[in-house]
Amino acid sequence: MDVGGDVIQKQLSTLRIIVAALTVGVVVFTAVAIVVGPMGFEREPGLPGHTLALACAALMVMEAIAYPIIRGRIVAGISSQVDGPSEMTTLKAFSAVCVIGCAMAEGIALFGGMVVMIDGLGLNILLVAIPFAALIVQFPTTPRWESFLDKVRQAQVR
Repeated sequence: MDVGGDVIQKQLSTLRIIVAALTVGVVVFTAVAIVVGPMGFEREPGLPGHTLALACAALMVMEAIAYPIIRGRIVAGISSQVDGPSEMTTLKAFSAVCVIGCAMAEGIALFGGMVVMIDGLGLNILLVAIPFAALIVQFPTTPRWESFLDKVRQAQVR
């Protein structure tokens, strides 16, 4: 069953609101971390700032590996349907992939914000900036939807 362009645009609009809310949350939390962090408490000897930074970086790498696998499994799952997935099923899968990817990026960015709050700025800002960029890159646009639809169709042909 094909869905109309209005349904697709409404779903994309809803996804845009969700991603925008996640993005604003990261921006606000990072601003608070930058302002409050160094002033919020005295640094104690042995505070695990560097350890947390390494853990955050490791999670970032794991996310970069896991997300394409998750996306690929979702595409393969809906592409394996006998008659192929309906456009509505594909739209729901696109929504799931978008929300999963953005939530993963947001979680790492917030963790990076906590590292900034505990350990200060410097290179730690990259622990926010890189996942923030991943969050922005996944912003649901019509061309991204069309690209996802093409990937599902290509996977179905194989």
